[in-house]
Amino acid sequence: MPIEVNNIRNIAFRPSFNLTRPKLVADGRLSQPDPKVDTFVKVLDTLFDKKHFDKTNKIDVGGKDIELADFLNQDINDVTDALKATGSSKKLLKSFRDVVLGSGKTALLFSVQNKLKEQEPGFTSSYLLKHEGIFDFLFCTAVYAKEFEEADAIAQFMLETESGGGIQLLYDCIVKETVTSIVKDDLLRVTPTQRDAVIKKLQDQPISLAKGVFSERIHKELNTSVLDSDEMDIIASAETKLNLVFRAEEYPALINFIRSSNGTVNKQNAGYILPLALTQLRTNEFKVSSTSNTSLSDADFSVTYFEDDNAALVLNRENILCAAQNFYVMTLADEMELFNVANRIITKHFNSVGIKIPSKESHNMLKLYLFGDSFKDNKDGNIYKRTVPQERWLVYKGLFDAGDAQVLEGMTVNSEFNNHWEVLLTEVAKYLDKAERSENPEYFVSRQNIMQAIEDLQYNLSSYCTTMAKIAGPVINAELDFVMKEILQNPEITQRLARDGSNSVWKVVEHELAYMRQGSAPNVKALYDKARYGDAIIRAIANYSPALFEQTFPDFISLVEAYIIADSKLAMMTDERESFIPDEFEEITVPGSNGHYNGNGHGNYGRTAPHNGKTNGHMPADDWNF
Repeated sequence: MPIEVNNIRNIAFRPSFNLTRPKLVADGRLSQPDPKVDTFVKVLDTLFDKKHFDKTNKIDVGGKDIELADFLNQDINDVTDALKATGSSKKLLKSFRDVVLGSGKTALLFSVQNKLKEQEPGFTSSYLLKHEGIFDFLFCTAVYAKEFEEADAIAQFMLETESGGGIQLLYDCIVKETVTSIVKDDLLRVTPTQRDAVIKKLQDQPISLAKGVFSERIHKELNTSVLDSDEMDIIASAETKLNLVFRAEEYPALINFIRSSNGTVNKQNAGYILPLALTQLRTNEFKVSSTSNTSLSDADFSVTYFEDDNAALVLNRENILCAAQNFYVMTLADEMELFNVANRIITKHFNSVGIKIPSKESHNMLKLYLFGDSFKDNKDGNIYKRTVPQERWLVYKGLFDAGDAQVLEGMTVNSEFNNHWEVLLTEVAKYLDKAERSENPEYFVSRQNIMQAIEDLQYNLSSYCTTMAKIAGPVINAELDFVMKEILQNPEITQRLARDGSNSVWKVVEHELAYMRQGSAPNVKALYDKARYGDAIIRAIANYSPALFEQTFPDFISLVEAYIIADSKLAMMTDERESFIPDEFEEITVPGSNGHYNGNGHGNYGRTAPHNGKTNGHMPADDWNF
């Protein structure tokens, strides 16, 4: 019994043809597709092979039914995005192949297949067209969007690599996806403009999708793009001034170093800074790829994740930024006990009648926090388990030698940090005293000891703020942001618990801590100042450059001065104190109200001694008062 063409779509039918033909390359082996290209092409083939259309050959795009011809006349990226968005339902009855078989064009399809085989297409075309889903998509584009009716015209369109032809459409899509994928997966340090320029160049000058050709060419173009930059002009300027030429393999690392300086390295100072950076690079024998960047981002270490380079030349700025974040969260989350305050509010006040949750989203987030023991990171949308105090203090112990957490076997503790930190504060105090007495401190008061103290902290934090601290810091900070937004800053909470009707979240914290500490609340304002000024100081240390320190020196001194004031207030509230200033400096006065830090007496540059016990059954609250 003959089979009617209209019923052929009900048969599990796939023609047994393969457009791939053997093609020898120079070394005598068969060409293979580039691995990254092959991965993406398989995704495309699967996408084009699925059912996307209803019985009338229409597709739902954003709630509107669009005719097949109109749909295929769009940009290929819009087409693929729309196909990805279609779900599975009873309305979706047809794939591209089903559309062809159901419209009486089966004979035409076979004819086009034969025409393509007769053409003996090259590697790229034969490789792409051997995928049946991709073949069906291009066939439908030729027939329904371009309205070609003859097999020769359809085959020519599908093989065309210019003027909007089928292979050219796919090639452009593949180039964009592969370049973007390489930049992301290999963590290459290129700007969006440089990436887009490489994409356009490869689209305008097509190359083979073969292994050993395609990705290698992309890397070459990306490297060329990086070297053709403003940073190279700065390097060239330094070479001219110094009458030397850097090695070619050192250019990428120097480019990354200049970029990581956030504009602080320029043509005027490059002759001074770059030789120092290059000396460190050569001394430490760093192996750097031309555009590779294996670091995280500034946003990840903000306190409310910054592209840095993997050729950070001895110092790792990213590590120091992470240390600043850990300082901030340690002071607020555990010294001020904000997490404990939030737990008290949840268990005590959320059981009171009348507490309102501001939104459905907040309701879901609190439900996750209370009953799922988890929270949502507002930055990346990921769900994390609530952090444990003992684990947090282990991080602080390893990074700052803070608290009394039991050190694990094989764990490294940064026992030098406290000494380096005390030296910095001491040297700033000495400078302020000498500057107060000098007629011309700009010229007669040395800043060298302060610069040395900063560099010591740079090396120290760069060395110690590594794996665990860099993993834990952003997570603790995300939980802190969650607790502040969803609990402590709840208007219902601030109105009910803030003293004197101030509606201040810090008054709420002070109110709750007074109960938790049996009436002896800490100076919440001073703790908050300690957290933010300490964070700002360490971030300034991360960005420290000897050549530019003259410009940033006044701001840095102001930060340290503000930190000392905050820490002095905290030191006055505890009986256990120890001074980090030698006896001969105990009576130093510095600029402030009435010439003193506190306005009515000599500055107290004391460092609160770490508690060895716990506060109210919680982790120690004053283990890191400087």
